[in-house]
Amino acid sequence: MPNVTFPEQPQSQTASEGETVRFHVAVSVRTITADEVRYQWQCCRDGQNWYRIYEDGYNTDTLTLEASAFYNGARFRCKISGIHGVDATSDEATLTVKPRELGSVEFVPGEVQYKGDTPYVIDCGWEQTPRVIVKDQSGSIVDSSLYTVTYRSNAQPGTAYVDVRMNGSDTVITRFFKIYLPATTRTTVKNNSKGIRVEWEPVPGAAGYVIYRRAWSTTTNGWTDFARWNNTTATGWTDTKVYAGTRYQYGVKAYFAQRVDPVSGATIGGNVGDNYNLGVVGPLKTTVRITTRTLNSVTAGSRKLTVKWSGSKNFTGYEVQLASDKAFKQDVKTVKIANAKAYQTTVSNLKTETTYYVRVRSYTVFEGKTYSGGWSNVLSGRTE
Repeated sequence: MPNVTFPEQPQSQTASEGETVRFHVAVSVRTITADEVRYQWQCCRDGQNWYRIYEDGYNTDTLTLEASAFYNGARFRCKISGIHGVDATSDEATLTVKPRELGSVEFVPGEVQYKGDTPYVIDCGWEQTPRVIVKDQSGSIVDSSLYTVTYRSNAQPGTAYVDVRMNGSDTVITRFFKIYLPATTRTTVKNNSKGIRVEWEPVPGAAGYVIYRRAWSTTTNGWTDFARWNNTTATGWTDTKVYAGTRYQYGVKAYFAQRVDPVSGATIGGNVGDNYNLGVVGPLKTTVRITTRTLNSVTAGSRKLTVKWSGSKNFTGYEVQLASDKAFKQDVKTVKIANAKAYQTTVSNLKTETTYYVRVRSYTVFEGKTYSGGWSNVLSGRTE
């Protein structure tokens, strides 16, 4: 039988999961050339049975494979064959695969939003599972097949958690994110006789609402956590602490009901702890406080009505509105008077022998935008 020697034998190796591993063998056969040598790499995973392996380079002098838990503790050898009865087997080499060590866990860009440094998502009525990017201690991205991701407390507003564990490792990295109630929508602000009325669309799952207010004045223009409504069905609130001629801005935020956090055991929501942080402020709305006028009299004439009201010099002017029905839907006519000192006007060219209902309100122009007050009481008059 030809004399076969192995100048270089396969060497046992230790590698982290996911790394590339190479086993190499060098062969010398006196009676045949190198081109006539045949290689066949074999593997044994159960300590007894050897089988052909078909990883990259399985029929060359160098076997290349990716370290994985599948090959942890496996032995490798190369069987040599050729003409003239060449038949030999290299030494065995063992592969020890270490679990890849976690380095960092980050959220995929766009999967969460940030309030300061706090990541959050908006509650959509189902479990929230923002995707993550996992890196090892060298900063390399780890393939998702090498780790498991578990989410906790992610089905309702509050603090949710994502746990990442490398396969075969006890090390876990936990990241948290907040789940906020959706922002309120269709927020409106209007002047009425009592103050400024703020209204909004209800948010499903809300235990109540926080109303934020900012006032522009000579003393302050900062935001104030102004009112809190522990009412799941509340859709409006009237701010009575307002001053004529002052501009106000409002925002409404829903908050979540009280519950016990399953991780910390702390009671949150409702009136405790992190309750008011579990929401997003809806669209901001601005208006100027304009007090409601009092309509004093309506005097009829031939196809005309003379209207008088109590005035104020703090505004730009007035709007007088007439209609032939109490709901102000039919034969509506609006007269604008751009004079804050005018406390009466005559509306002409009306229908004869017709009853008209009349109301008045103030308006003001602030930085190019018109703001209107609430409508006054309603009086009626019948034309001649």
